[in-house]
Amino acid sequence: WLKLLAFSLALLGPEVFVTGQGTTDDGANLTTPAPSTLGFGSNTTTSTEIATPQTKPSCDEKFGNVTVRYIYDDSSKNFNANLEGDKKPKCEHTDCEKELKNLPECSQKNVTLSNGSCTPDKIINLDVPPGTHNFNLTNCTPDIEANTSICLEWKIKNKFTCDIQKISYNYRCTPEMKTFPLDKRRKLWLHNLTVRTNYTCAAEVLYNNVILLKQDRRVQTDFGTPEMLPHVQCMNSTNSTTLVSWAEPASKHHGYILCYKKTPSEKCENLANDVNSFEVKNLRPYTEYTVSLFGYVIGRVQRNGPAKDCNFRTKAARPGKVNGMKTSRASDNSINVTCNSPYEINGPEARYILEVKSGGSLVKTFNQSTCKFVVDNLYYSTDYEFLVYFYNGEYLGDPEIKPQSTSYNSKALIIFLVFLIIVTSIAL
Repeated sequence: WLKLLAFSLALLGPEVFVTGQGTTDDGANLTTPAPSTLGFGSNTTTSTEIATPQTKPSCDEKFGNVTVRYIYDDSSKNFNANLEGDKKPKCEHTDCEKELKNLPECSQKNVTLSNGSCTPDKIINLDVPPGTHNFNLTNCTPDIEANTSICLEWKIKNKFTCDIQKISYNYRCTPEMKTFPLDKRRKLWLHNLTVRTNYTCAAEVLYNNVILLKQDRRVQTDFGTPEMLPHVQCMNSTNSTTLVSWAEPASKHHGYILCYKKTPSEKCENLANDVNSFEVKNLRPYTEYTVSLFGYVIGRVQRNGPAKDCNFRTKAARPGKVNGMKTSRASDNSINVTCNSPYEINGPEARYILEVKSGGSLVKTFNQSTCKFVVDNLYYSTDYEFLVYFYNGEYLGDPEIKPQSTSYNSKALIIFLVFLIIVTSIAL
């Protein structure tokens, strides 16, 4: 019977000795059911099943490139973070939405977006910028340079703890449409600009190369320096006035400054911009003057154009009286007369005329360039009147008058006394 048993086992094969379940290394289930008939010539069937677990998607693929846009709240001075990206990322973690709200400036934190739906977890770092209230865009152009220059500067009003190296600045100005990246410098300088021209500059503050704050500032360059006035003339002069005229300039000025001077003094008049002539009054006769005229404009400062000069001399007028007139007896019948020139000559020449009168009648006349007269051969013991006039070549001034009398003839008296003594001696 042993031979018969061995022969039967050989027909059945080795599979009849393997039954039950086995576990593989990768966790897959392998299940083989037991056969339904055992016997010779029977057909056997082997069944194998492998259960493969589902793998989680990559978080990088699911969320894509995530960028954070910070929205500033003026009332709270905090930021809210908005998630942006090509796959429109959204928070899945329960605390994620809360962690993106009311972020203090310059704070840093990590926020988990995913909630086990992908691997590895998507974590973003929040680097909150400084508040926009810390920045103030100012016009720093000096007044004197405002006609051809523009200066804009971002001023930091408050201290903050953000890394200053992460802050940069951009300016883009029209009409040239040029961009001026300034990196860490906050000030923009533009030179050699056109006067009286509107420029619009877009000024940006960037944090981590992302625009934090943008302001548009319109700046108009100031008035330019006026040009020299054309055709300035001094004409129709009298002994105390002259008329100054000029042609209207191509560009309208805000006014004119007219100065007239006789060294070392100077007097100036501020004239309206709608006139093109002015009569200068209260001038001195026969005096050389220089009139300077220039236009001006008033913007951030007053800018004066170059002056145009014209020269003239007023006409002659009557001179004043001589000064310091003195008379004295040089001898019994001769008189010395001296004087000084008048304060106002008012003409081209200087001549002194002396008239000698007695009893209202003209006795003698002298005309010379100096006021030093010797009047001799006058009558003894006679009252005279001396009148000195100043003549300036065109007009005769009023006379300065001094009375003076001659003395008795002292020589004749001595001779008479000697004769009288001699006669008296003879008679005695």
